[in-house]
Amino acid sequence: MRRILNLSVLSSLGLLVGLYLVVFHWLVPRHRRPGQMTVTEALAMDMAAMKPPEGVLPVATEVVEPRPFEEAVTYTGTVAPLNEEVVIARVTGRLTWMPFYAGDRIRKGQLVAKLDAGGGEYAAREAEAQFEALAAQHERHMAEAEEEQAQAQRQGSESALQAAQAMLLQAQAMVREKEAMLEEAQRMVEQGRAEVEEAERMVAFAQAQVREAKNRWAALQSEAERARHELAAKERALAKAHSELAMARQSLEEARAEGEQAQQEVAMAEQEKAGAQADLNYWQAEIGRARTLYSKGAISKDEFQREEAQFANAEARAQAAQAKVQQAQAKVRATQARQRQAEAAIAAAQEEVALRQSEVKQMEALVRQREAEVEAAKEQVAQMEAMSQAAQARLERSQAALQAAQAGERRAASALQGAQASVRQAESEVERAKAMIQEATANTHRAQRHVLHAEAVRAQAQASLTATRIVRGYTEIRSLTDGYVVERLIAPGTLLTPGTPILRIAQLDKVRVQAFVSEKDLAGIQLGAPVVIQSAKDGKQWTAKVTSIFPSADPTARTGLVEAIVDNVGVQLLPGQSVIVRISKRRIPDALTVPNEAITQFNGQPAVWVAVPMGKEMGPTQY
Repeated sequence: MRRILNLSVLSSLGLLVGLYLVVFHWLVPRHRRPGQMTVTEALAMDMAAMKPPEGVLPVATEVVEPRPFEEAVTYTGTVAPLNEEVVIARVTGRLTWMPFYAGDRIRKGQLVAKLDAGGGEYAAREAEAQFEALAAQHERHMAEAEEEQAQAQRQGSESALQAAQAMLLQAQAMVREKEAMLEEAQRMVEQGRAEVEEAERMVAFAQAQVREAKNRWAALQSEAERARHELAAKERALAKAHSELAMARQSLEEARAEGEQAQQEVAMAEQEKAGAQADLNYWQAEIGRARTLYSKGAISKDEFQREEAQFANAEARAQAAQAKVQQAQAKVRATQARQRQAEAAIAAAQEEVALRQSEVKQMEALVRQREAEVEAAKEQVAQMEAMSQAAQARLERSQAALQAAQAGERRAASALQGAQASVRQAESEVERAKAMIQEATANTHRAQRHVLHAEAVRAQAQASLTATRIVRGYTEIRSLTDGYVVERLIAPGTLLTPGTPILRIAQLDKVRVQAFVSEKDLAGIQLGAPVVIQSAKDGKQWTAKVTSIFPSADPTARTGLVEAIVDNVGVQLLPGQSVIVRISKRRIPDALTVPNEAITQFNGQPAVWVAVPMGKEMGPTQY
């Protein structure tokens, strides 16, 4: 037993136990992934009764790569016809023929119904209108013959008028010639008067300009004199500012000298204060020593009192020295304040000097400007006086020309009176011819009114005939559009009145698919967005695009109407049919897509788990 349990065996067992503890209690837990089981735990676990430990779940993976992605919404829609026509009756009558039923194809202009409009009533009205039109045509022919006779009478009167007018034209030509002469003379008179008036205005204007120029000259001279006075005042103000600046500089020098003296007094007072303080310190030590000796009886009371008197004197001298230092310092502060005040006064005086110098320069420039203006005004006065003399000479020439033009006007007026007498004689002949023409014209007008009346009667009869034929045509009812019969509203044999609906025809080669979309999805839908329509019955699909988004929403359902026009080949979509509408909101050509069940939440944000190879670390990635 001692041989087996010797020291080497015990050492080996201890080493094995230590190695086990290190491996299974420190190394394995440190490098094991969260939730990973040991081999022993995995073998001992009953998978039928136990749940996987935390951190270990069986998962499925999927390769994620860019692929096309479409965001779309799906709603239930309704089919409606592209256009719809309700065939109505326009006249009263009984429906005798209408062989069409729901689903029948109708072409534009095709006869769809016939009415019996009360036997021969419309035919009788047509015959009566034709008779009235023929009577009106006969009356018009008679009125035209009467008009031709009146026009022949008028032509004879117009020939006589032309001869009289020829004589009148000759006399009027002579009058116009004399009037032209008179007008020319009058024009010359008016021109002369206008020239006289213009010359008078020029004289008045020139005289006014002379007065104005002289007044301006005087005013500018006065302004120049005022400017000179102001310049003298500004120069006096500048001299005063220079004097104040010199006084301020002198005050600054005096304040600086006093400051230096005060600084010396402060230094002397400080020295005196230091001596007094040293003396006081000495006597403070002496009085302490004397008080100790006196208490011990080493000195007399008189000697102690003398020591106290010396201490009091030293203390008084120290206080006086301190007061003297404070007084000297106050004097220094006062001189410094005077220096600052003097410096401020110098700065203000310098600013005042600069201001006054600027004002003097400005006034000198103003004086030069005023003197130049005075010279210019003087030259203008001379120019205006010369212009006044020229205007006066022009006035005299215009008055002479006016007198000559007035003499010519009198001669032209005398010649015009003789020509006017010839015109009056020719006018009397014209008036007689015009009276004959007026009578013929009146006869012509009566005949023309007769023709117009006959034409109006004929037009009225023709309109009545046309209206009768149109109303008679309303008994045959035709379609105004291509389409299919979707509803038969009346049966043959029914008595109809104007406006009674007969058939409802819808255009179905193209239909409108309408869907009510929620407000949340409505904001992302654009015109032209792709649409897929699927039949709820057989699953057949049609493609289209959004053609209309209605600009109003249902306040109760919170929806808006979206519409797409679809080619309905073979009429497979019927009005009122329910369909499934899938509307595309946007398309991404290379989006990363994952299944919905793979999306989880991480820190309040959507996230997915990414499978990585063992031993590879991967941080958070955003897409």
